[in-house]
Amino acid sequence: MFQADETAYRREVARLVSWCGHNNLQLNAQKTVEMIVDFRKVTAPLPPLALMDSPITIADSFRFLGTTITRDLKWEQTISSLIKKAQQRMFFLRS
Repeated sequence: MFQADETAYRREVARLVSWCGHNNLQLNAQKTVEMIVDFRKVTAPLPPLALMDSPITIADSFRFLGTTITRDLKWEQTISSLIKKAQQRMFFLRS
């Protein structure tokens, strides 16, 4: 079952690369990261994903539209970032 899911995932990535090529869009493999969200108890290491023959780095978290998304889908990093910004702005109001 796991191998079938992996094959489908890689097929979708290949479709995305093909679609971008047909629509005159260029993917930058150096700026692309992969984040795997997997809540299974037993996980096997996955082979690295390659985009246009360039390996894609695996990230534990990334920022998207001001929100930090992590592998475990928890909110701690986003909340910490928001609290830090609020404290910085509150400091200017106190002065």
